[in-house]
Amino acid sequence: MKISQAIEAFLISLKFSQLSHNTIIAYKKDLVQWNVLIETNELDTLTYLDFQKYAMKISMEGFKPSTLKRKNTVICKFLKFCHAKKLCQEPLAHLLDPVKARKTNAPKNVLSPQEIKDIFIYIDLEQVCCTRYKHYSLIRNKLIIAILLFTGCRAQEVVSIQKKAVDLENKTILLITKGNKYNNVPIHPSLMEAFKLYYEALEEVDDFDVYSLIKTSPYLFPSKRNPDKHINKRTLHAFFQHLSTKLNRPLHAHLFRHTFASYCIAANMDISTLSTIISHSNPSITLSIYTHEISASQKKKEIQKLTFDI
Repeated sequence: MKISQAIEAFLISLKFSQLSHNTIIAYKKDLVQWNVLIETNELDTLTYLDFQKYAMKISMEGFKPSTLKRKNTVICKFLKFCHAKKLCQEPLAHLLDPVKARKTNAPKNVLSPQEIKDIFIYIDLEQVCCTRYKHYSLIRNKLIIAILLFTGCRAQEVVSIQKKAVDLENKTILLITKGNKYNNVPIHPSLMEAFKLYYEALEEVDDFDVYSLIKTSPYLFPSKRNPDKHINKRTLHAFFQHLSTKLNRPLHAHLFRHTFASYCIAANMDISTLSTIISHSNPSITLSIYTHEISASQKKKEIQKLTFDI
């Protein structure tokens, strides 16, 4: 069978497996890239040398070891699928050499309290002189940052929040996480205040089109072009790029997730609880990602037990 046909069959199987749309898109991108770089079109003609040549080409692209490892995992899953479904005669996955990424316990890059203050101060200053829609978008982005900061959610999770998912009375937000799973996250008091300020600011938005967009859309952050859809992650990415330039500090949605988790660990939050809040499927994932922060927090706690009888 042609590799391109097998890829299509694999992607269809992923849809039936209820994988998220974004995950399927990522798998497709990696497999299409692999298919372009290898020198054969048929599954059954693949050899170990084909995989080696691909590995050499991809390693020259400057990807991080973690990215190379992810691409390798996707190809491996695809090849195992092909053999299991009899799309190829031989088990090809064993021809793929594993990518060994050196493990590190380096601390995650997180925002300092002053940097967090600077972000909100800058947004407030930007609102002083801007167009009507930009004024609304800054109000919106300020709430988005507050949600990222006080829930640790992912970019896709925050942009796709529906209005009905926000329960201010019971102080919870229902997030749709990876794999279309649901996670009911408590609203921190500071986030409650951010919601209050957001709704108060909306009352002052003097633009009928913006007002209509907000009122008619089922989403908390609707798309400007289509109120039946939410804003795209690219919109958020562009805002963070702009903010990074102004504050001379690289900013992205996942940075707020790391900041949230790291501060929770420093506050001695139970790891199992933190794992459920940030929608990790298993506490062991949280432990593996934040090993350094957990270790540092534990050291501070345990060293307090030291006493000298002098």
